[in-house]
Amino acid sequence: MQGTFAVHGSDAERRINTLLSDRQARSIFNEHLARASQVAYMRCINPAGNPTEITLKPEELRKLDSYFKRTFNPHMQVRARPRKDDSAEVYIGDEFLGVLFRDDEDGDLSFNFSMAILDIDLDDH
Repeated sequence: MQGTFAVHGSDAERRINTLLSDRQARSIFNEHLARASQVAYMRCINPAGNPTEITLKPEELRKLDSYFKRTFNPHMQVRARPRKDDSAEVYIGDEFLGVLFRDDEDGDLSFNFSMAILDIDLDDH
């Protein structure tokens, strides 16, 4: 196995071998998990598993920005993500609120807003 020592005997060497094999196992697991997540995501979007273009168009970003401002807060902004075109980010000023995804499953277009709320944000000030 690559990355293991051929020396045997001491506890330190056994721990190093275990640590290296644990790291390798975690690395392999994370690679498989990432691939499985991509496949599961694609199947949610397209049950046949065929890759499809799921991009937010500039016109959709403008409409969503207008909707969030009108519905929730005039200071909200919908911004394109720097390296992803399948979703957008929602802010109030410089405060990140969540991610907005385009869902075109079964030909019914909708947008899903996902916002994580940390328990420390729930504390009354």
